[in-house]
Amino acid sequence: MAGKEDVVKSKSSGRLNLVTIGLLLAAALASVGGFLLLFSMWWTTDVTQPESLLRLASREFVDGRPIVAGKLAELVEFDPPGSPLESLELSDQSDEDVETQRMDEAAADKVRIERLNLVCLRDFLIGVGKAAEGRRQPIPREQRRFYRAAVPYLELARDHGFPQGRGTQGHQTLGEVYFHLGRFDDAVINFNQVVENEPLLRRQLLPMIAESQYHAKKDQKEDALASIDEYLAEPGLNLEAKKSAGVLRIKVLMELGRWDELNVALGQHAKQQSERDDLKNQAIFLRTVANIRKVTSDYRLQDALKEDDRERVTEDLASALKVLNALNQRSEKSSEVGLWIGRVKLLQGDVTGAINAFHDVLRKDQTSSAATIGAVEIIGGLQEIELLTQNKDGEQAVQAISYLMSELGSREGFDHELISFREFSQRINQSLNQLRLAGKYQAAIDAARSLPPIFDRSEALVQEGKGYLAWAAKTLKEGTDFHGQVPEATEELVRQRYHAAGDAFAEAAGLRFDSAEYVPTLWSAINAYQKGKYFSQSIQLLEIYLQQEDKSHQTKGLIAYGKALLAVGKAEQAIAAFEQCIYEYQKDPLRYSARYYGALAYAEIGEIEKSRRLLRENIDSEGRRPDDQTPDLKPESAEWQDSLFALGALLYELGYRNYLEAEQAEPQEKIELLMKNQPVLESAIRRLEVADQRWWDEHSDPRSKQNAYFTARAHVMASELPRMQASLPDTLDAAQRVSLRKAETHLQRALVGFRRLGKYFADLDEEYDLSKIDKAMQRNCRMFEADVLKSMEKYTEAAEVYRTIESLYSGRPAAIEAIVGRASCAKKLEDDRECEFLFRKASEMLKLIPAESDPEFAETTRYDREGWQQLLDWMIQDFDKQKA
Repeated sequence: MAGKEDVVKSKSSGRLNLVTIGLLLAAALASVGGFLLLFSMWWTTDVTQPESLLRLASREFVDGRPIVAGKLAELVEFDPPGSPLESLELSDQSDEDVETQRMDEAAADKVRIERLNLVCLRDFLIGVGKAAEGRRQPIPREQRRFYRAAVPYLELARDHGFPQGRGTQGHQTLGEVYFHLGRFDDAVINFNQVVENEPLLRRQLLPMIAESQYHAKKDQKEDALASIDEYLAEPGLNLEAKKSAGVLRIKVLMELGRWDELNVALGQHAKQQSERDDLKNQAIFLRTVANIRKVTSDYRLQDALKEDDRERVTEDLASALKVLNALNQRSEKSSEVGLWIGRVKLLQGDVTGAINAFHDVLRKDQTSSAATIGAVEIIGGLQEIELLTQNKDGEQAVQAISYLMSELGSREGFDHELISFREFSQRINQSLNQLRLAGKYQAAIDAARSLPPIFDRSEALVQEGKGYLAWAAKTLKEGTDFHGQVPEATEELVRQRYHAAGDAFAEAAGLRFDSAEYVPTLWSAINAYQKGKYFSQSIQLLEIYLQQEDKSHQTKGLIAYGKALLAVGKAEQAIAAFEQCIYEYQKDPLRYSARYYGALAYAEIGEIEKSRRLLRENIDSEGRRPDDQTPDLKPESAEWQDSLFALGALLYELGYRNYLEAEQAEPQEKIELLMKNQPVLESAIRRLEVADQRWWDEHSDPRSKQNAYFTARAHVMASELPRMQASLPDTLDAAQRVSLRKAETHLQRALVGFRRLGKYFADLDEEYDLSKIDKAMQRNCRMFEADVLKSMEKYTEAAEVYRTIESLYSGRPAAIEAIVGRASCAKKLEDDRECEFLFRKASEMLKLIPAESDPEFAETTRYDREGWQQLLDWMIQDFDKQKA
């Protein structure tokens, strides 16, 4: 019983499905007639199967109803193709099983071929149906809408092979669709295929072939002329056809620069015109344009002429402009006349007049609908935009772009007769770039936002992202002072703009997910976020990027991923990314950058030796693996320079840390620690001095100042070991002299380094206000110069330097350090009275230093305020005890 109910339900459901399809067919056919006939055909046919429905659609197509056929074909839905048969091991099967398998495979292949043929038939019928709908539309915008919808179906049918016997019609329809959409090169290819298949169709297609050849990007003007001449030679052409072909022939001759033939053609055209004013005007207009083209054949119509060139053609242009202005005053004036007025004014150097003329071309009739915007109006609007952007008039350019886009309304509103959409979009993008180059960033961004729906939203977002990216870079450049410092407010503004760029690129990438532009656009978003230091956002996108990008091109992604992880404190994960780049991409030059950043990451977690090894591999190839195939870096390369500076700084920091540890140890342990640290300091000095020799003189690298400072400081630290060795009681005289000479050499080099750097800062201070970092380094150089002189037992010179420091930093913590330094020199010079006076002076000055300067003690001196107070009190008490 249940089974019977199921059968009844199934039949009922099937009948409902048939009724649904029938209603859809009725709706499709109501507008074209023949409903009763088709309904009876449908009712007696099992149209639930794709084969039956396509058979019915094909019959309609053959009967001359392609629109109905297309709508029927759109109802066809195919089941997904079955999975291919799994291959069997022939060796494990009997001959009978093998033969059975082969028969099954042959049957499966046949099914697949039949299915593909049905798919091709469906696509063909849908495509020709939509093309037929396009031909019926009275408005060009609506025509293009249907033609655009037809293209993908016709292209699929072509790629898989048009249905048998329909190849000629398929290529003809596709050629016509391409023609109306401005894809003239593609149209020529398809028309040629039609003529090859069916030569008798050539005469019918010659007008479209000739016009397609004329407009094609690939230079086919000679072919276009031959096609027109062939068409005009045909007997039986009516007068209108001859006139239309004659006008096209005139345009082709202009492009080819065949002036004698053109003159003859213009004369023939004028004779063909009746007494109607509009036809007379057309003949006058064509001759005027021909004269303009002839006298300006060596120049671009989009640019103003140079003064010398302008003088040569000034009379001809003035005469032409007079004629054009007269034509433009008549009631039947055309947009093309206004366009040429603008072009002539531009050639004359009247840019403002040209802008106004192009402006009038697009806005000649404010009451007209967007559907009237044709090819001439598009060119006029485009040339107005280009001139406004060249004049750096951002506000007017935005208005012009917004107006043109609103008038077009949609992509279907674009007329391709005079310019392809590809070229149009390129020139609009160039105009936006012109605004960016002129510093009109907000205007470029606003203009980009007005592009949809004429442009894809993803393209508009990319242009918006480029605007923010360029704006951020310009803001950063203008906000960076001589010392490379950026105010906090400026830095925050820069970050916001980079973030906005990243957001725009990221949204564009999401819209381009299924296109080849997805990965490059995603990378643009990553790059913008990283420049703005929004590393968390960049990490999220980088994880997607590394999944989507081809493995052979992942090195830059791995490095960016590692840098972002390092920036957010995930050094170990960063190391994994850098090492993957180093070891998996043996020949990729980005391995050098991976080594450099990998070294920074290792240093971050305290793996100094691994960091040092990676940097040395970049600088001098030491420690490289035998299978390492990357060539040695040249000193001119950025990676080599970065690695050298980084290695010098790394060794300096390591040596300095070890030195501080030794300073806190007992004498015997101290000398052992210093001996262990001496090779580190000497390596640091060697690397630092190489960089110093290369970049100090020109100061071409801002790191050269710090590098020079580290070099001098390293020499001071390196002098401590030989000085202590010379003072050991059991040291032989000869060994003592050697040690003292080593200490003296290090101190002398340190003194030269501090003085040279100090002089550089003094000279710089006369031209610029020193940055906070430079001021601190200048102060330290002066202090270390005095300390070195004191270590060299040049107490009088040292005291003078301390005195200078005291006067420069009076009332600040550094002055306390300088006064105590002077007191120490006085003690060595056995001037006890001066020594006591200076300690008491330091104590009094300490009381005058305000509390808000307390942080400066730790930054610029050995002790904090309390430490200095204790030291000075103890010294003064000692002086008082001695007097008592």
